[in-house]
Formats: sequence, structure tokens, C-alpha cells
Amino acid sequence: MAVFRAARAMPTVLLIGLLAAAMAACAPAPMPVEEIVVEGPPIEEAVAVEEPGLEVPRSDEPRIEEPGGEEPRIDEPSIEEPGGEQRSWIARNWVWVAGGVALLFLLLAGQGGSATATATASTAAGTTAASATVQVEPPPDRAKLEREAREEDPPEECQEGRRYTRKRQIKVNLKAAVVDRITLTTEGEQRLTTTVSDPVADALNRLIRMRRAGKAIDTGEAAGMLAAAIHDWLPADAPHNRAHISAQIKGSKITYAFTLLRCQGPGAARVWVKELEWQHTVEESYTEAIGVLQTRGPLAAAAPRDFEAILKLLLADFIERF
Repeated sequence: MAVFRAARAMPTVLLIGLLAAAMAACAPAPMPVEEIVVEGPPIEEAVAVEEPGLEVPRSDEPRIEEPGGEEPRIDEPSIEEPGGEQRSWIARNWVWVAGGVALLFLLLAGQGGSATATATASTAAGTTAASATVQVEPPPDRAKLEREAREEDPPEECQEGRRYTRKRQIKVNLKAAVVDRITLTTEGEQRLTTTVSDPVADALNRLIRMRRAGKAIDTGEAAGMLAAAIHDWLPADAPHNRAHISAQIKGSKITYAFTLLRCQGPGAARVWVKELEWQHTVEESYTEAIGVLQTRGPLAAAAPRDFEAILKLLLADFIERF
């Protein structure tokens, strides 16, 4: 690892020079030529009798003849490679050539990687320095906003930067809900409110269980009990002829849509701008309207049987919601 780190620091020209020197060192040295000496029997010199104009050949002088009629030259030895031909320099040293090219590639790649890493580190440092100057606002606390949310629309006039959370009920799941109590409220002046006794709520819960089991239901008994409770509740001189009937449900799952609004804009042109929107399902008590009971005269003057039929229809519609 230390060798590669040192190599990365070298300039590219120096690396190419080292590679050329390594390839020159791998070049083959010239092959020495050995002197070949042919030894034979000693040749004796004969004494010749010279006569003028006459050459006498000597029969005892040895003669060496080669096939083809030519005598071989001793001072020019013939050296041949096996197979009849010599391999090229690249064929004999291809391992060194390939190794040198691979080494050069690794060294150049190491220098490029080091430069890339340096540039990346510089970019990251610049990004960190730039982001340090930007103030990031923490995300809003949704739980707190949900507690402060209102179903009413925000006021028309607002101050710059002010927030307002609006909630809207979008779904009610009553599959596991039960009736907790029944509430009666009159209209007009001198409004009266009361809670009906538990036997009426128990009768409605029995009808809800039968409805979920797929059985036929009859709301006559519950309607008679509710009519009697209304007649006993109102004073004889009560002038009211309309009463709202509602049921307090527990165990219901309600899904709300929340919208976070922020006041923005210059001067009198400030408006509410939607900043965030989300949904949340909670299990809580829920008030479900059963219906409105209305008569021509005062409710207190009517007999319970006069509005039992109306209550029977209202309760049947209420049970179908479960």
C-alpha cells in the first residue's frame, strides 16, 4: 500500500520514464559466438624432390573430401535454433511487456482516483460551509398542532408568520363502536338539554349487535322507551316543539384531515397559505346525530304514542349505520 501511495505522488512523465527503463533492462543481451576448433590427425610434411618444371604428387598426403565437393570452412561455424527459425523479441518477452503496461495503467488510475477524491473532499467541504449559513427550521410538532386544531376557518385578517391549524372529519368507522348515552336538546329560547337513562342505550346496543350478526331488527321497543323519556323530561308548560336527538358513541375510529396554514404577504395583502397537510386516525368518543323530532304543538302537550312512529323510523336509520 505504501508503494502505491508513493507512486500516486509521482508525475506521469516520471512514471513513463521508469517504464521505458524497465523495458530496456528486459531487452536480451547479444549471444556470444564460441570458437569451434576441429581437431584432426597431424599432417606430416613430406620432403619433395624438386625438378625443374615437374611437380610430383605425393600419394601419402591425406585428403579430406566432403560430399558436394567443397571443403567446410572451420572459421565460420553455423548455429541454428531448434525448429529452424528464431522467435521475435516480443514473443520472448511478452510477459514483461504485459506486466509493464498493467503497472503503468494502475499507476495512472491511482493518480486519477487521488485527484477525484481530493475534488470530492473539496466539494463536500464547500457544501458543508454553505449549508452552515442556512438556518433550517425544525419540523412542526404535529401532536401539538392536532390538539390546537379547530374545525372553523381561520380569520380573514392575520399577522405575518402566524400559523393556524384547521381540521376536518373525513371518515368515521363504527364497526367496533357502541352507544354510550343518548342526549336530547331543544331549540329556541330557553334551550333545554338532558341525557336519557341507560336502558335506552342498552336497547340500542342490542339492536346494533343483531344488525352486525345479520339478524332482523325491530326498533319498536326502543322507540317506545325513548318517547316516554322525552315526555317525562319536558315540563308541562315548555313551549318547544323541536328536539334534537344524538348518541354519544365510544370505541369509534375517526380519521381527520389536518391543514397547517401560515399567514404570508405584504401589508394588507396578507393571505393564508397552505404549508402542510396530513391525516390522522384516532379512537375517541364521537357524537352521532340520530335525528330531529318535531310536532305541530309543544312536545310536552303531545302523548308519547303520537311520536313513537317517527322515533321508530329515526332509530332504524341510526342502526343501519353500524
